[in-house]
Amino acid sequence: MKKLILIEKTVLFTRIAVVLEDELIATYMESNLKPSNQNKVIIGQIDKVVKNLSAVFVDYEGDKKGLLHLSQIPSHYQGKICQGTRLPVQILKQNEGEKGHKLTAKISLKGKHLVCMPFETGVSVSKKITNKSQRNHFKQLLNEISGNQYGFIVRTHAEHISIEDIKEDALHLMNKANKMMQIKDNLSRGSVLYEEFPIPIQIVIENVKIHEEVQIICDDLEITEGLRAIFGAYGQEDYPVDIKYFEQREELYQIYDIAKEIGMLTGRKIWLKNGGNIIIDYAEALTVIDVNSAKAVMTHNHRKAVIELNRLAIKEALLQVLRRNLAGIIILDLIEMPHKEDKEEIYSYAKQLLNQLQDKRTIIFPLTELGLMQMARSKKYTSIPTKIFAPYKHSEYFAGDYHLEYYGYLIEIKIKYVAYKTINKTVNLECTEEIQEFITHYKLKEAWENKYGIKIKLTKLAKELKNKFVCQYYEG
Repeated sequence: MKKLILIEKTVLFTRIAVVLEDELIATYMESNLKPSNQNKVIIGQIDKVVKNLSAVFVDYEGDKKGLLHLSQIPSHYQGKICQGTRLPVQILKQNEGEKGHKLTAKISLKGKHLVCMPFETGVSVSKKITNKSQRNHFKQLLNEISGNQYGFIVRTHAEHISIEDIKEDALHLMNKANKMMQIKDNLSRGSVLYEEFPIPIQIVIENVKIHEEVQIICDDLEITEGLRAIFGAYGQEDYPVDIKYFEQREELYQIYDIAKEIGMLTGRKIWLKNGGNIIIDYAEALTVIDVNSAKAVMTHNHRKAVIELNRLAIKEALLQVLRRNLAGIIILDLIEMPHKEDKEEIYSYAKQLLNQLQDKRTIIFPLTELGLMQMARSKKYTSIPTKIFAPYKHSEYFAGDYHLEYYGYLIEIKIKYVAYKTINKTVNLECTEEIQEFITHYKLKEAWENKYGIKIKLTKLAKELKNKFVCQYYEG
């Protein structure tokens, strides 16, 4: 399959789009002002033990205390669980709003083909490697290399990798684990013990499969060189990845004709090509997608028209879930189908489509008696709506207004346009006091001027307007 990964970096965000067979299937946004802590290993200190939750709250000098279930604490620390105990924790899932991040003390270090577990022993092999002899060989080999000191997980694609490469990966991970174990007790609370590649690079690696031909186009030289070094070490034979640095000043998403789809990611209503539509609403841990016939013609062969509408709705809904990186419980309210065989056909179609989209995080369940299609999707990285929209006060529900960071991004796009598409050298930026303070706090004016070679005059809006900022440009 033809896969293309596009990476755009601005002062505020790094955006990644994954295109499969000319279809946009996934997007990600990572803040450059507040980089993600996902997968970092940090020294934490137990703040409170909550027995009725079978969990502890851990202070690692973040904004909120992280939640660590007792089942996620290795035997190395069992018997030492009390207030004040220090231990390394890894951020499994970043939560927004009032919730702290979800943590684990069962640290995992990812390699090219293996995962090392410094506080575990034994070897687990991916269930998808079904050859019994090969599974036993992996276990014997890794136990011999580690001396049963560390645990290992053998990833699925390792069955295609040479023994020499497996040994090299194991030794490399053991070296990292040794260094971690030597210093973990000498670091203060909040110290970063280990971190993987930056999130944008992690995302790219996760979207490239072994022996899959992928083209990566990036407009940032540092990220480009980082990816070249990583995939160069992985080997061209196993990872035939073509990485190109994009030096032109045009928007990557416009050149590759996905700007329209990207623009739809903030919309509540999405129209289908037959005149129907879907409406997407968010709750705290639930997304509801309603299917409407709207302008679709349903009179001629009604049963067939309903099935066609539901198929279109399912495809668009799945694409929106992946493109917006939604997680949790997702309910799709389809147009009613009274016939059991129609429901089974639609369910089969959804599973087949999900497989084509290469999404391993989503589980689809058979339709309910009410015609609801239920999906569950594990959370990994922050969703696009959470990155863009500000929540209501005391709630994680989206308010419809943008985050200050996203307003900054919208301003930056206008500044970039002026710098690269016009002859003007000065931008007069008027914005609300709140946005002005945000720009000043993060020194964005200076960053934009340096990056785009343009002068910015920043002033407060003289009067309250519908838009929270105005960009005007003129020669100067």
